[in-house]
Amino acid sequence: MGQKKTIHLSYDVNMHIEATAIYPDVTEELLTTWDLDFGPVMSKDVMQKETTSRPKVSLAFELSRSHLFLLHSAKINVEEKVLEEVVKEAVKPKKEEKADEEEKKTDDDLKAEKSDETSDAQPEETATSPSSDAAEAKNEVEEKSEPEKEYKEKIVPHQFNIDNLGRKLVGLRLLTEDQKKAAGKKIKALGQRDKDKILADEAKNAYEALIYELKDFFGDEENNKYVSETNKEKILKSLEEGEEWLYDAGAQESHTKYQERSYDLIKERTKLLKRKDEHKLREEKIPPLLE
Repeated sequence: MGQKKTIHLSYDVNMHIEATAIYPDVTEELLTTWDLDFGPVMSKDVMQKETTSRPKVSLAFELSRSHLFLLHSAKINVEEKVLEEVVKEAVKPKKEEKADEEEKKTDDDLKAEKSDETSDAQPEETATSPSSDAAEAKNEVEEKSEPEKEYKEKIVPHQFNIDNLGRKLVGLRLLTEDQKKAAGKKIKALGQRDKDKILADEAKNAYEALIYELKDFFGDEENNKYVSETNKEKILKSLEEGEEWLYDAGAQESHTKYQERSYDLIKERTKLLKRKDEHKLREEKIPPLLE
């Protein structure tokens, strides 16, 4: 249409957006406005932290097939800095490893070690049990101060949708809720009508194809032996009547009407084809039996 659309933005806690059309003669026309409400998002706890970055607004616009300029979505993105503890694998000192080994020893091993130390010791010396040495080594390890915890900085992104876009179409009369419901019902009814039309066309074509198939069957003289002359004339007459009805009174019938007429023709076709197959089978089997 030779028009150009521009967007004007202004915001503090809320954001006001205007879409304006600029025509070739430099005249302007306000088309649509949006008033985005940031309040619910800005009141969240993460937005109040000093470690959270300044919010960034992301807007997605689109031009519909009807050439309506739309705001598809609005989002607020922030990044939060958090401290995460660095988990290190503990390394046991040698004394602690030795204490653990001493604890793992069985009672028999301790008794054997004790008897060996008693026999080798001088009378005036007192033997020290391995269990007491292990306990002392363990106590020394526990008495040592624990290492200081280490932390690293981590960036956690957050994204929030703006649900209330506050769209206003300038100069357009919007539908009321009752009008929207009525329009929805009408659209649904039109959709069902299209569906019924498709079903009717398919059933009509299937019925017409059956008529031509049976006519071709009786047009072949070799098939005359599979049906009596009286029954043949009766079926051909019903086919003629069906074809006349199809292009006259039955031209706009529902799919159920076509299906009901098709069932009768399908029954006749099944009888004829079955009789033909049985006749061919007899022609194949009887001569060998007579021989």
